[in-house]
Amino acid sequence: MPGETASPIQGNEPIGQSFTPSLAGVGFIRLMLADGTFGNALGATIHLNLRAGSITGPVLGSTDPFVMPDSFNGFPNFFFSNPVPVTPGVIYYFDAVDDSGDVA
Repeated sequence: MPGETASPIQGNEPIGQSFTPSLAGVGFIRLMLADGTFGNALGATIHLNLRAGSITGPVLGSTDPFVMPDSFNGFPNFFFSNPVPVTPGVIYYFDAVDDSGDVA
């Protein structure tokens, strides 16, 4: 899609995106993810942080980890244990964190 890009998480942290919610809570975030090295028997474990103010601002909430199997290419949902309260119309950020594994 125009305006979208792909970058490895590792070595580019913090990496994420800003967004402006229209609702008062965020329950999940959906991203497109792909394993950077197919067929090497390594996947990756990734979680997202929801932040206020900037990509390095205070963490308001973190998602449960998503375990990406080897050769994964898809659109996983990253769920928060409880919806994170936000103010509609205010800019927030999320960043992706590679907890372990392959290049994602």
